[in-house]
Amino acid sequence: MNESTVVIEEVTLKEGTASSGKPWKRVLVKDGNGNFYSTFETSLYERARELTGHRAVIQFEQEGKFQNLQSIRPAEKLPEEKLGTGEYVKGQMAGTDARRILVCSAWDRATELAALDMRVNTNRDWTPALILESAQHFFEHVFASMARKSNLLTDDDIPFDRRP
Repeated sequence: MNESTVVIEEVTLKEGTASSGKPWKRVLVKDGNGNFYSTFETSLYERARELTGHRAVIQFEQEGKFQNLQSIRPAEKLPEEKLGTGEYVKGQMAGTDARRILVCSAWDRATELAALDMRVNTNRDWTPALILESAQHFFEHVFASMARKSNLLTDDDIPFDRRP
């Protein structure tokens, strides 16, 4: 059984009749990430509706591409933010998204430094390949520095030791 903490975005109840003539009701829960969970256990409908717009812990069984809802309960409340004190919880971003932003910022800074390098070192014959090499050189240093300062890159992330 899988368990996940999600924000309940929408809860619907669908009704129908099987080919045998037996009526059925299906509860469909959509989370804030666009994932759907369903169950024929109608007792979960009211509980899920009460949690709409709030964080909830759901338990579900994965059957192929379907996620069968088993249970739902309110998630533990996050600590209240104390605005203006610096004690509030900072919004968290996925590591891959944060690294993409960091790479873009580092590349922008590296190209600025390469342009500065071209203005300062006017005695060099600047070819496109040499400009790219300069930008890549600056990028390696800028990215490593920014990543360490933002705690996105630690020494544990380096798969081998480069020291002589």
